[in-house]
Amino acid sequence: MLKRLVLSAVVVAGASGMAGAATYPTFVIDAANSSVQITSQSGSCVGGPCLSVELFPTLAGSSFTPTAVGDSLRIPFIRWTLGSDAAADFTYNIVATLAFSAPDAASATNVGGGTGVVLSGTIVGGTLVWDDASVPVQFAQGSILDVAFQGGTLNRSRTNVTTRALLTATALVPVPLPAAAPLLAGALGLLGLAGLRRRRRAADPAG
Repeated sequence: MLKRLVLSAVVVAGASGMAGAATYPTFVIDAANSSVQITSQSGSCVGGPCLSVELFPTLAGSSFTPTAVGDSLRIPFIRWTLGSDAAADFTYNIVATLAFSAPDAASATNVGGGTGVVLSGTIVGGTLVWDDASVPVQFAQGSILDVAFQGGTLNRSRTNVTTRALLTATALVPVPLPAAAPLLAGALGLLGLAGLRRRRRAADPAG
């Protein structure tokens, strides 16, 4: 009976180890090392720049745990805010970096530009075009994410607009997990107990 229990524990431990080997990494956003900046803009805005940009407030703490190649996640990345209430049209250039802290440090940087139209204190039109449609991020762990910053129109008729980033897993390397360790330790303990009982019986003539 004890031998069957030990064998069961070893089998379960082996299965758990195989399951752990299929666990993929969690990609954690590093907001402290991410950035966005309008590098230049020109137009008819009065009293300051037409637009200002910042990282979206919820970017810190964002993470992505894919379960298969091809899985994707869209996250808020950049928030655009009006810098002028006057009617204006303008052009701009922008550079943005999305950084990761896990499974190890890596980042994606893209540059772009476009045009905008402000009317009555709202963004009523404009464009955003990035130089690269997407940027591959190679992690030292071996996995690869494809990072695409949202482009297209800025026409939202609002005082602020959100640009998102699309993360897509294009290559995933499993992360071994020590899930089987407790079960293996328990199996070894049972084996030791069985051996001790056999030795005691052999040493006890009355047994």
